[in-house]
Amino acid sequence: MQLKKLKVALDNSNAELAADIIANLYIESPDNFKRSLLLSNTLPEPLQINFKEKKLEVLLHSFKLASIQLINKDVNIEKFTRDFSEVYQTIKIIHKNLQSNANRLKENKFSDYSISEQLQMFCIYIQDQNRLFRKTQLKHSAKTAYITGMENEVARFKTDDNENLSVSETDNYEGLIETADTLFKYLYHISQETIDTEENFVNKDVSPYNIASFEEILYLTHQRNLLNLAWGNSNTENGN
Repeated sequence: MQLKKLKVALDNSNAELAADIIANLYIESPDNFKRSLLLSNTLPEPLQINFKEKKLEVLLHSFKLASIQLINKDVNIEKFTRDFSEVYQTIKIIHKNLQSNANRLKENKFSDYSISEQLQMFCIYIQDQNRLFRKTQLKHSAKTAYITGMENEVARFKTDDNENLSVSETDNYEGLIETADTLFKYLYHISQETIDTEENFVNKDVSPYNIASFEEILYLTHQRNLLNLAWGNSNTENGN
């Protein structure tokens, strides 16, 4: 009940009421304070399109007012300060990165292609990646002289950005599908005004290669998925 009231208070920019609720929540259960907030759907969602900086500012002001209340009640605020700092910084950093991502997307020229060309390019890219996976598997099978059926699941490929981390063909392919899911939603969103008039969904000589805007939008989409993962993890593991 208090968390619902907290959400209303933050939505209404009522920092004083929010501070009262926050202070009471911490006094009632300091060990579960951060986890309760992160799992409550009360905090500003950094991944939402309609995210407002003002709501984050209200949250910070509420935390500060709650700190004063706890000090006046002779409550040690060391853990409280650490908890609210982690919550605030997580939201701020994720939103900042997402905003930077959005600004780059506005400048990206991939939108100059029609929605049918965009989709066909990415499907070609996925198809080529799948072909390369199969080619790699055949080479591996030729070396071992046997096939177990689990070759795709073995983490035997080094990642580009971490030599200590290995991934499997299945990991790579699942990552492509996640990227496609996020990218297709975005492409349909920005094309919603023209998609009803799109007639030609078969484009000859369409290729995703040697196109800087396509490469950039793949990176930006992957970053979006990483931010989703980071926020999801903060609501679970780091909420302990």
